[in-house]
Amino acid sequence: MYLGAASPIPHLGLGTCWIGWFNEGAVKSVLNIPQHKKIDILIALGYYDREKLGSEHGREPMDKIASFNSY
Repeated sequence: MYLGAASPIPHLGLGTCWIGWFNEGAVKSVLNIPQHKKIDILIALGYYDREKLGSEHGREPMDKIASFNSY
């Protein structure tokens, strides 16, 4: 699923964080979500401090770590 709301917000100083490991029962309880509903992910939204952002150069280029239709 593409979250279109995430793309226009950086100019507002807002950032998102995808969360895939959480206590589903606790989240349902706090947010009053019915037990028969499944929660796959959470997306945290908030203001970030630009001075505390990590380096964008810490990752290997995609072609060094992944391949498509070949090895």
